[in-house]
Amino acid sequence: MDYYTGYRLEHRYQLSTQSFSAWIIDELKGSALFMVLGLIIIEIIYSLIRSYPSFWWLIAACLLSVFFIIMTKLAPTILIPIFFTLRRVNDPDLESRILALMEKIHAKVNGIFEMDLSKKSKTANAALAGIGKTRQIILSDTLLDNYSHDEIEVIMAHELGHHVYNHLWKGIFVQSALIFSLLFVISQGLRTAVSHFQLKGITDIAGLPFLLLVTIVFSFLFLPLVNLYLRHLEYQADLYGVSIIGKSDVFIQALEKLCRQNLCERDPHPIIEFIFYSHPSVSKRVGQLSNHG
Repeated sequence: MDYYTGYRLEHRYQLSTQSFSAWIIDELKGSALFMVLGLIIIEIIYSLIRSYPSFWWLIAACLLSVFFIIMTKLAPTILIPIFFTLRRVNDPDLESRILALMEKIHAKVNGIFEMDLSKKSKTANAALAGIGKTRQIILSDTLLDNYSHDEIEVIMAHELGHHVYNHLWKGIFVQSALIFSLLFVISQGLRTAVSHFQLKGITDIAGLPFLLLVTIVFSFLFLPLVNLYLRHLEYQADLYGVSIIGKSDVFIQALEKLCRQNLCERDPHPIIEFIFYSHPSVSKRVGQLSNHG
């Protein structure tokens, strides 16, 4: 499935610029990272189950929440460089515009960086990544090459809206609440699974597939609600972006260009959007911005 969705489809619609060997290398990097971190998490969870069989889930949820905060903090300095090369943006005018936006909201960043996304894809993206001293603005080279300074400025105003409304920490809180709920459900179901699947006990590693199955089902059931909340945050960031800069017409233009470049579905079926979309459809975002303007 990774090969079909990440390589075949991307090449069929001429979005990917990667060779097969380069794609395989990225897959191996991602798999190695996932296996190492996954093994550590599984070992910690089963160690807690053995040591604290009644409330292991509570300790594990706390540790996992802290772990995800650390990963978010390290993303721009350790995780992203595994897959992309980052270098400081060499555009004084654009840099001064973005820094002026940062001053408006009294925020600081550790630099404005260009990411060599074009080596892998023709899509474009921008992000405000990291926490505290690791916070960085990351702009893809495909964005810098194809968008005007006005368009990049309004895109960054949107990203700064996430910072102003503390969307990152709100997202972490929601994620932590889901982790606590998931591990509690697993702790309750694991005892039933012992007899149903003839396990030696709740510490039996043979119960791991049950844990993973519950995680998948739980994630899918809560996916629509999580995405509903995330779309609400995106609407907030959109309105904030145009409120501090104006230029709603420029933002609409940038959204339409991003949609065409990234081959997004401008007006997806409402059910598909409700379940799977973490961002509102471009047609709805444009509609909101037009009304706001």
